[in-house]
Amino acid sequence: MLEAYIFAYGRVDAILLGCDGRWAYVDSGYRSDGKMAVEHMKELGVNKLDAYIASHRHRNHVGGAPVIIQAMKPAAIYTRDARMRDRLLALASGSEERAAVRDAYYRVLAPGDAFWLGPARLECLGPEKLNKYSVGAVGENYNSLILRLEYAARTMLLTGDTSASKLGDIPDGKLQCEVLKNPHHNGALGEKLLKRIAPQIVVVCNGKPPAGYYRKRIKAAGAKLYTAGKKGDGRVVLHCVENGPWVYGEPNQTDDEDEG
Repeated sequence: MLEAYIFAYGRVDAILLGCDGRWAYVDSGYRSDGKMAVEHMKELGVNKLDAYIASHRHRNHVGGAPVIIQAMKPAAIYTRDARMRDRLLALASGSEERAAVRDAYYRVLAPGDAFWLGPARLECLGPEKLNKYSVGAVGENYNSLILRLEYAARTMLLTGDTSASKLGDIPDGKLQCEVLKNPHHNGALGEKLLKRIAPQIVVVCNGKPPAGYYRKRIKAAGAKLYTAGKKGDGRVVLHCVENGPWVYGEPNQTDDEDEG
């Protein structure tokens, strides 16, 4: 079974992926969000990560990463940017966190590289090249790691804060997906690009739903919209089995509970 927990921490990416007992965490939000993430993972029975995935260096994406790395000891940290280790060291607090971040195994992905989370495959789609923006620059968004997750026939696109132009460079065969983690929180993609992606589900990581015109655009594209935020749907949970469709809701619910 593939599980995706998109936590409602506000305008941050904080995503837990599980597949047949293997676990990965994507970004974290701020430091306080990292602490909440550890608590929520433990509530779900997750005590160690197989992967930590850092999309880009903005604090609202990796501010809590050192907390998660120290507590969950991921087997590998995946990123697109070789500068990520230094960024996480700068965000670490205390000797234990710094040691955990320093001693972790890092893998810098290039387009075409892939790794596995149990039977789920995650492939780096971009960006094709990095630009040397300062750590707090708006342009750092364009360095966001873009990952395509495949589990049997099920697909998901993880986009960080990437831009429409970066997504537009990806071939249709890789770009199309069933679940789209909307880039840059509630940033609006154009109609043509949404049509190319052809998602069935769009998840927005934000404190509130996107603007009305974008909600209409998503609906017109034939996709369901979920907002991981206190004013939206709260924590968004999606799961699927190998030959089944994506289902919204906790995977441990019974069929009767789902129908109620």
